[in-house]
Amino acid sequence: MKTALTIFLLLSAFGLRSQKKMMIHPSVELTASPLFHLFEKNSSLIFNQNQNYEFGGFFVNKFLLKKNSIDLRIGCNWNNKSYNITNIGNSVIKSTFTAFTYINVPVLLSFSFDNYRIVKPFISSGYSFGFLNKELRETTFQSGETSTGFGNDVINYKKPNYFVVSIGANIQFNSQLSICLEPFYKHCIRQEGPSQDNRVIKSLGLRIGLVYKLPDLKWK
Repeated sequence: MKTALTIFLLLSAFGLRSQKKMMIHPSVELTASPLFHLFEKNSSLIFNQNQNYEFGGFFVNKFLLKKNSIDLRIGCNWNNKSYNITNIGNSVIKSTFTAFTYINVPVLLSFSFDNYRIVKPFISSGYSFGFLNKELRETTFQSGETSTGFGNDVINYKKPNYFVVSIGANIQFNSQLSICLEPFYKHCIRQEGPSQDNRVIKSLGLRIGLVYKLPDLKWK
């Protein structure tokens, strides 16, 4: 979080100083996305994903260039990771259901092609800080009995952090309102604990959002 705040302050100072008048061009995004996770697997397990999704929002500050802009996007979102695992050749455990929920703080930089009138494409990249919010595991045994909870041999991943890259477009309705379409890719950088069946290496999603332009703040 200290790194994110430092980046925000440095870019804000650069953006304000690079313009004739000291101005801030803020907006907010409300977003939602389906998610598809790629797990680290082994040959004795079959993974079946459930419905995974992400929703939240961003605060955006636009730094104007001559024709385009650089956007600093700091967000907060919630996502889940739930799936069923069928064990092959296991005489004790038949299957397990696993579910995690996370709160994430993405810090992204976007280059936006603002010289287009209605559809304004952009490319974006950055870092997402993850924090475990809730966890659940239900195990079904070959005998038909079930058990809920994590065993001592299971590593619970508490702080999964990701490198994020995306390409998208804002579809402008008027000077204040637009819709954002943004396919994105997340690659795991650091995850606590050794490799286990619940480790996510990569994630894919399609972020769909509503963007509202806030009034500019000016100083003479």
